[in-house]
Amino acid sequence: MEASEMQKTIYDVMNLGRQNRMLHQFAEDTPLDGKHVKLDGRQLLSFGSCSYLGLEMDPRLREGVRKAVERWGTQFSSSRAYMSAPPYSELEEKLSTLFGGHTLSVSTTTLGHLSCIPVICHEKDAILLDRMVHHSIQMAATQARAQGTHVELVRHGDWATLERRIAELTPQHRKVWYMIDGIFSMFGDLPDVVEFRRLMDQHPNLWLYVDDAHGMSIAGQHGRGMHLSRMGWHPRLIVATSLNKAFAAGGGCITFQDPEMRDRVRLCGGPQTFSGPLQPPMLGAALASADVHLSPEITRLQNELKEGVLHLNAELVANDLPLYENNETPIFFVKGGPLKMSYALVHRLAKEGFFLTVAQYPAVPLKRSGVRVSITRHHSKQDLTALAQAMGHHYPKALEDVGLTREDVLREFDVDHEARERTRIGKLARLFDMGAVQKPAAPVKRADEAAVELKLETYTTINDISPDEWNSLLGNRANFDHATLKSFEEIFRNRAEKESNWGWHYFIVRSGSLPVAATFFTDALWKDDMLMRAEVSDRIEQARVHDRYFLTSRAFGMGTLLSEGNHLFLERKGPWQQALAMIVEAAAKAQRSVGATSLVFRDLPEGDAELDAAFLEHGLVKMPMLAGHVVDLTRWNTEDEFFATLGSRTRRRVRSEVQAVQQQFTQKLFRHGIDAAPTAEEFGHYYSLYKRVKDRKRRLNTFDLPTDIVEKLWATPGWELLALHLSPEAGGPADGRAVAVGISFRDGDRMVAAICGLDGEQREVSVYRQLLWRMLLRAKEAGVKTLELGMDAEREKQRLGAEPREQCAYAQLTDHYSAEIMSQIAQDVSLQDPSTRKVA
Repeated sequence: MEASEMQKTIYDVMNLGRQNRMLHQFAEDTPLDGKHVKLDGRQLLSFGSCSYLGLEMDPRLREGVRKAVERWGTQFSSSRAYMSAPPYSELEEKLSTLFGGHTLSVSTTTLGHLSCIPVICHEKDAILLDRMVHHSIQMAATQARAQGTHVELVRHGDWATLERRIAELTPQHRKVWYMIDGIFSMFGDLPDVVEFRRLMDQHPNLWLYVDDAHGMSIAGQHGRGMHLSRMGWHPRLIVATSLNKAFAAGGGCITFQDPEMRDRVRLCGGPQTFSGPLQPPMLGAALASADVHLSPEITRLQNELKEGVLHLNAELVANDLPLYENNETPIFFVKGGPLKMSYALVHRLAKEGFFLTVAQYPAVPLKRSGVRVSITRHHSKQDLTALAQAMGHHYPKALEDVGLTREDVLREFDVDHEARERTRIGKLARLFDMGAVQKPAAPVKRADEAAVELKLETYTTINDISPDEWNSLLGNRANFDHATLKSFEEIFRNRAEKESNWGWHYFIVRSGSLPVAATFFTDALWKDDMLMRAEVSDRIEQARVHDRYFLTSRAFGMGTLLSEGNHLFLERKGPWQQALAMIVEAAAKAQRSVGATSLVFRDLPEGDAELDAAFLEHGLVKMPMLAGHVVDLTRWNTEDEFFATLGSRTRRRVRSEVQAVQQQFTQKLFRHGIDAAPTAEEFGHYYSLYKRVKDRKRRLNTFDLPTDIVEKLWATPGWELLALHLSPEAGGPADGRAVAVGISFRDGDRMVAAICGLDGEQREVSVYRQLLWRMLLRAKEAGVKTLELGMDAEREKQRLGAEPREQCAYAQLTDHYSAEIMSQIAQDVSLQDPSTRKVA
């Protein structure tokens, strides 16, 4: 996913949260006591604060703010490169004592990372990022990448891969940095510090950078943090943290074991010079908080919070709530799975008087949302018990509200369960060719429409669906009529290459005997960069020379990788939202059963606001796609009439570059049962022409089609081959072999150009333009009304009168790891020398 597409996805999901009053809310103006907030006129017991020790209401910190304002004013407006406010020196001295190191105070933790990481990491270094590390560290690592530091992601908790990459990077790099959170802010889980110690002992150039923002104050001597309380100091460890959470002041700090390294960051860190300082009111609060931390009282405060953590852990377990992790942190994550479930639960709890937050994309994968509970010392055990009981009561009711089961939720988090299901069901379906399975589904009720009794039918082969019915619903839309799908099923089964083995899933929803919705999916291995820029795919293909399946994953996608067009039939005059909900739910379950990591509804028309809203409600986000191209053949009958439809400049160009040289070309048409069959040598040559285009053009980067695909399609009803030959006098091959081939499907009033092959030789005449022209004339000769020319090569197709058909996809990813890896690669590509950068 490109950066612009990622931003659009984030906007849609965040905006959905705002519309559901989950995000970007404003507390109403009322005196605060540390554990209540007022929203929509209601006083709610809040479990959304990160001020874990409850010091924000402490009179000593308030007095520190008052004294600082009276003595130094509301601000000290000067770059710290020139002069720091008076309290800074005292604060850094106290923080250094607190942490047992050399501490640098920073305006925010984020600015601290941006100050530190690009300074301590050089072009001879490498950074390994835990994929769940806080976004602020990832931003700073991007800055380091811009100056030449090697940066890559490692899966959360994948110690084997981490150790392997450390060993592989060590010989080529001065330092290898591993960057991680001390407490992961969404799930509340903790890293394995025993593994850290072992790895640092074994690898002398391994350095550890930890963001312990959520661990600050709640543990450790003087409240120096959860991570240091568990691991202790190491000479090659740097700890950054926040003074804006349990510390209850503002800003952040970074502590080093080496004073020279701290001094380098102070002098060279960009935000240390060019960003505003922490202002006197918060400096006063920080000094007062530091005094509390340096006193014996901090141990009592930590123990009181720990009692609450242990109590809530026990209460949540007693109320049978699915926790992500049982640990000693004040952050709890109750699994929700699809976003609608987490929203439903939080809405129900709000009515009971509780304020909670939802952990959602982009902080966690789309289908692994949850209710995030953070507790503070302000909460009594009675508060915690009341919350756990309310959650235990409403959790099953929220599941019922959204039509899910507890097992549905747990599957989204249980990778091992997905593997077992893939073995048990997916293999059975494919190896034994299980036939039709019809099962009734419970009606999905919507507030805006009366419940209608609908029935969902599922099939694993087109052979069990009536050809007449299928073709009346979807067969006349593009190249996926009944006969073609039957042929596709034969082609893409029992192949040696796993990318050519597809699973087949058909869904029809009926009201009585009448279809309301119908579609089909294939589960297949996709290249994750299929729709990325060509230069990004070029970089990834370099890695695939050594690892064929690098950045590939099984996708559950509507249609096939060989079909284009709207694959979804919806009777919009009927209960289509209800029917669509049933298909989404059935597709999601089938996706899990085969172990696919993404669910994709693709090639749907752009600009359908109702469809946008319906898919987003089910947690599928909209993604742009390349436009398709359609030629309306009803606008002309003769070539002169065709040219009259073009603009004057285009008309001159097409006449001179295409029509004027057409006599230099001859064509062969191959229709099964009508024309002579191609020879075996010709079939092989046509495949090689396809491969030359495929290997050179990576804007749509897919796996190679099977070597017998040309012959198999030619033998399928409705398909035909058009081979183009260029005379040797005009630059064609001396042996007279074809220079281009077009493979098309014809059904009713439509012809679909599916596969193109070119020999790729440079000539004075454009073979590709001539092929498009001949296919246009062939479609007119066949008497169809429209010619579908597919995606890509927009300029060439539009010159011949094709109109773009804007389309989009709706997708839901179980795992965003591959997308994040591609984002890192895209950054690397964008930072390369512009003179070597390819243009998509």
